[in-house]
Amino acid sequence: MATQADSFLLFSTPTAAQNRSGQMSNQMHCDGVLTKFWYEVLPLTDGRGAMAVRPTGPYGTKPGPTALSQLTPSEISQLQPYSVIAGLLKDPLPPGS
Repeated sequence: MATQADSFLLFSTPTAAQNRSGQMSNQMHCDGVLTKFWYEVLPLTDGRGAMAVRPTGPYGTKPGPTALSQLTPSEISQLQPYSVIAGLLKDPLPPGS
């Protein structure tokens, strides 16, 4: 589950965000069955999608390269804090999560 400590990469649609998360799963050599997507995608009320990026923990690191290293320099520069998407979530995250 996404947390307020995560960074978020915004996409034009939830599907676009999900496609990028799936590409990352493939780049990290996941099986495509048990792990089809690497990062959680949150639909936003304005029709966009946000990919929740965790640079640490079970969805941020894997033996070898970190998932954050799978992002392009442009994507890394576009990461947004929770405060940017908080008002656009259908179900905001609980305080302190």
